[in-house]
Amino acid sequence: MKKLQYLFMVAICASLAGCADKQVEDDIEIVDEVFKDGNIYEADDEVLDDEIQNDEMAFSYENLGGIEFCFSSGAGAWSTIMTIGEDGSFKGMYSDSDMGDVGDAYPDGTRYCCNFKGQLSELTKIDERTYTAALIDISYENAVGEEEYADNVRYIYSDAYGLDDAETLYFYLPGTPKENLSEECLSWISQMMYDDDYNPIDELDFVCLYNSKGEQAFYSYNVVDNFLAFFSYYEYEEQSYLDELQNLTTQMDMTENAYNRFKLWDNVLNEEWTILMSILPEDEKEQLREAEREWIAYKDNAVKEAGAPAEGGSIQSMLEYDMGAEITKARVYELKEMLLLQ
Repeated sequence: MKKLQYLFMVAICASLAGCADKQVEDDIEIVDEVFKDGNIYEADDEVLDDEIQNDEMAFSYENLGGIEFCFSSGAGAWSTIMTIGEDGSFKGMYSDSDMGDVGDAYPDGTRYCCNFKGQLSELTKIDERTYTAALIDISYENAVGEEEYADNVRYIYSDAYGLDDAETLYFYLPGTPKENLSEECLSWISQMMYDDDYNPIDELDFVCLYNSKGEQAFYSYNVVDNFLAFFSYYEYEEQSYLDELQNLTTQMDMTENAYNRFKLWDNVLNEEWTILMSILPEDEKEQLREAEREWIAYKDNAVKEAGAPAEGGSIQSMLEYDMGAEITKARVYELKEMLLLQ
């Protein structure tokens, strides 16, 4: 749980960085706003470890389904997150922020970020717990160095920190002894080399992805397990809004409170959607897409009906956000049941 707490703080920093609000879900627009994808999760590679120990099975990219890689020092609000597909394709995002770097056009600070994708070569086995792959290609959604101003923030688009000058990437699998890793590699993942009681561990309990030329290392985490582990935080956050509501007296404040509750479950729903789209078989993805289209139509109609009695009045928006929050929350719990079955 203490390792969870560390990862959760990294998640909060990444969320505050805000650069992920440029990442758009490609499969379907589930809600009205763009998903903020700055969440970090706890490493849990027990299944992967069991498979690796089976002599009849070799490590492949398919073993990385439901796994994300994070490059972060734990100091400061920055991180690079990436996933790797079954064919060796990868995609990810980097985000950092400097809220003290302000100007007339960007009073809320400066954010550095990028969305990237690329391709890795086939894996080459070095030994039972070490594989390598060459970085064949990497491209960016925005040109490196390009700037953009939005919502009082300056966005500066950069390259993928952690993949600096990358040529050969090493995959060190769970069970790799600590002494097999270079000092440079260990320096980036040292915060993960402890158990839940902060006792040092002598071998990896996650997959380490090491950029040998850049001397930079990513650690892995299981997205489903950690989403479920942090779910109580979302419930706690909602309760804090409900407690706050008891002391509000102006319509403006009550409307803002309803909006915040809607946004909370809106973001959680997008997080669930992204996870499910990364782990479900293609036929189940299509079924979920169809179900989500039907749910969106249902939600939009219910929200409209909720505000209709006060149409044009100051209370209309609050009624609509209240309904949106409740319906979205219910959908979040439905998708949570799907995740529990994975």
